[in-house]
Amino acid sequence: MRRHHKLAIVLVVIAVTLAVLVARLSVSSIVHAPTKPPEYTASDSRIEARAGETFVIVLESNRTTGYGWALAEQPNAAVVTLVGSEYVVRGVGIPGQGGEERWTFRAAGAGAASIALAYARPFEKDTPPAKTQTYAVSVR
Repeated sequence: MRRHHKLAIVLVVIAVTLAVLVARLSVSSIVHAPTKPPEYTASDSRIEARAGETFVIVLESNRTTGYGWALAEQPNAAVVTLVGSEYVVRGVGIPGQGGEERWTFRAAGAGAASIALAYARPFEKDTPPAKTQTYAVSVR
């Protein structure tokens, strides 16, 4: 009987230890959960960020038409830098389905910069863009 008693005590200690560890991990993941960077659309024109933060510009696009967004000019790299861009299709399996382009930037340092994007067909060199979008960026 004494042996079963010791085994029960060991199992209870292990169970309590595991419960404490799981609780700490759960609280830690809530407290330190990654935050989603702010998103800006075509209806926005001003972006405010802190140095080191990232933000995303989301613009409607349809690559099946040959159009795509591109930087019209490089922004001031001391203030904001391009991290990357991606095209995301809405829905699956629908020919000609549009989507959105997601441009991720990092606020590099304090100051002001401009991000200018142009929606054009890259193979139409002498044709002006169908749309342009400019954002005034302020980094503190």
